[in-house]
Amino acid sequence: MAKFWFCDISDVEGMKSTAKEIEDTFGDADIVICNAAILSFTSFMEISNELLRKCLDVNIFGTINTIRAFLPKMENRNDGHIVCVCSIAGWSGETMGLSYCTSKFAVRGAMESLQMELRDRGLEGIKTTTLYPYFARTPMILENNMRPTCTWFPFMSVRSCSRRMVDSILKEKVHAFVPSYITLIPFVKNFTSLQVTRSLRNYLGVKYLASDPSLCKLRLIEMSDFFRSPPLFWWFVIVPALAINYISYANPEAALHIPLIGSIVHTIGTQFHFVTLLTNLFALAAHIGEALYALYLCHKANISFASTAKWVVQTFILGFPSLSILSRYKAKQRKTN
Repeated sequence: MAKFWFCDISDVEGMKSTAKEIEDTFGDADIVICNAAILSFTSFMEISNELLRKCLDVNIFGTINTIRAFLPKMENRNDGHIVCVCSIAGWSGETMGLSYCTSKFAVRGAMESLQMELRDRGLEGIKTTTLYPYFARTPMILENNMRPTCTWFPFMSVRSCSRRMVDSILKEKVHAFVPSYITLIPFVKNFTSLQVTRSLRNYLGVKYLASDPSLCKLRLIEMSDFFRSPPLFWWFVIVPALAINYISYANPEAALHIPLIGSIVHTIGTQFHFVTLLTNLFALAAHIGEALYALYLCHKANISFASTAKWVVQTFILGFPSLSILSRYKAKQRKTN
């Protein structure tokens, strides 16, 4: 038997009354899924105080009120499952996302706090699951004319989104991104600089199309696609040198198959094994350092994400010949400005 109740989840007493009616009808709740939310994407100064308050009341306090209405009975028997449908917007703020993103950040914090509290109180029989779905073709999205433009993270169908969420709930995951690969969004955001994050956002096309055309006239960040490769000479010298250096340490016997210098490399690898270890560690540390410095220069030179990735990989392989080109470009840019 299925039954539904109309209620205002932002009303504390109304939510408690509804929870009691549900428990009187069906008994204690085994699982509570907090899914109600209001979507509003409006510029920071244009959103009305009334709409902002309503979004926060429903999205934040409504979620908390729902949990608190059912939690006491779960605590009494140390059993139950609380699920909250948050959003990827709970990990990354976005243009025009004052009300929605703010509320989803708060919901994520509330669920993490609840999960930690239940564990510390010894109530680990109560499971918590927080879901972070990307955009799906739900009425809430479509009626607001919101269209994500990212080609790498496609607009999900309702069926695909719901199946993945149900799977995460059944597996009792504490945190679940839907689809799972959007975990990359908070990972990249937290471990890269602001400039790299902005560049990646432009490269992937992660932004929203609002119903009001005037709100879509956002300033585009101009990024340079500058990339150059050193002469082939350096590729033919440095790459084999690194390979020979590694072989001398990892497998000196294989060095005997190298023409001309094989016997020398074999002798060094067998008689001075510790030295080859040091040279390999030094080369690795130097190339990692140069790659990180290349990343820093790309950030300062406002180079696009795609070109930055090329510079970092190339500099990690070749080292100074690649880094010197980038350094000259940054110096020239500084003089021009």
